[in-house]
Amino acid sequence: MGLIQNVLALILTLGILVTIHEFGHYLVARWSGVRILRFCVGFGKPFASWTDKRGTEWAVAAIPLGGYLRMWDERDPLGTHSDGGTAIGRSHNMLSPLWRIAIAFGGPFANFILTGVLFWALLVAGTTAALPFLEAPPADSPAAKAGLRGGEQIVAVDGTTVVGWQDIGMALLDRLGESGKIELSARLPGAEDTSTFDLLITDWQRGVDVPEISKSLGLSPGYPAVVGGIVEGSPAEQAGLQPDDLVVAAGGQAVASWKEWVAIVEVHPGTRLSLEVERRGKRLQLSVVPEAVTNAAGTQIGRVGVQNAVRTVSFGALESIPLAINKTGDSIVSLLGTLKKMFTGAVSTKNLSGPITIAQVAGVTLERGLTYYVQLLALLSLSLGVINLMPIPMLDGGQIVFYTAELLRGKPLSERAQVIGFQIGIVLVGGLMVLALSNDISRLLGSL
Repeated sequence: MGLIQNVLALILTLGILVTIHEFGHYLVARWSGVRILRFCVGFGKPFASWTDKRGTEWAVAAIPLGGYLRMWDERDPLGTHSDGGTAIGRSHNMLSPLWRIAIAFGGPFANFILTGVLFWALLVAGTTAALPFLEAPPADSPAAKAGLRGGEQIVAVDGTTVVGWQDIGMALLDRLGESGKIELSARLPGAEDTSTFDLLITDWQRGVDVPEISKSLGLSPGYPAVVGGIVEGSPAEQAGLQPDDLVVAAGGQAVASWKEWVAIVEVHPGTRLSLEVERRGKRLQLSVVPEAVTNAAGTQIGRVGVQNAVRTVSFGALESIPLAINKTGDSIVSLLGTLKKMFTGAVSTKNLSGPITIAQVAGVTLERGLTYYVQLLALLSLSLGVINLMPIPMLDGGQIVFYTAELLRGKPLSERAQVIGFQIGIVLVGGLMVLALSNDISRLLGSL
């Protein structure tokens, strides 16, 4: 069942991304007045199609690993077969170089638009994450050498505000292979002031096949007994507990973690517990009577009505527009930086992924929930747009290079130059696909 689910997730994911990409090409082509012969999602022989009143065939093919838009070209006999040459619309090869550049850019731009829309939806819907508290780092780790001792909450990485561990991981990705310092801003539970910690790095995780982003720095999640949400009317509210309170002792026992705090509460149903909490740097004495409830096993346990430290962040519809645009732009810059590091060897090419890994990740995210899948779809759409703009013949970026050269020269590149370019493009794209697929297979075999 897992394999079938992953395959279906891959088909769904690529279907969405390819359709949006090709529709971007299609819209600009329509605006240019060129005749469009076929809009196809998938490769190979179409198994379903229909033709609209403009003569465009809309098709779905059997191999769901891409798609294409076929436009009328006077040099292509397929462009004149249906009406003897009196096509509705102009020929692609007769368009100006600027129009052809715009059509080539339309696909990647549509992927960037999709990414922005998905980021906007996530910002409006809101995300909930456990606050990134640290456990005590190993003594010889960069985190420990920087002065972190455990229990701190990370609030920013290199000046970028973070909410959860996922944000920290994304911010740290930009520093792979580099030397210098990573600046963390952190604060203790219940404190308002933050402190800055400089983690020194030298060729950090350079060329490592599977980089350990946080662990290599000594950054691991900790779970202190920090109060997050409080249920209205609960024993916790009646006791005077507040969000961000750090429980340091309960019932005369020291509390070092959320797990210890829960364990003490559960074994004291209906019994008053003395509490020592830290609030904004001050120690307070409180008491609470856990409510007696029956769990699924039929055992009576105590509950006080609190949840651990989480944060839900959401924004208004209008407020989210510039935030989504900025996030899309920052993500593009980050991905370009990672690709550059792959070419220089700072980041291992083992991090390239192909259809097998995409299928597995898509299947997992669909199981975890719509929010996780939308996040994945946004990142994949952005990646598809950036990669297609690489100046490699066969890709949109390669076409843009050819058309730009024509614009500057005043005439097209020679047929021989274009053929050689496409041959080079086939080799490069084929090599990337083989590398990505081999990485997929290595991961798959390593997980068995």
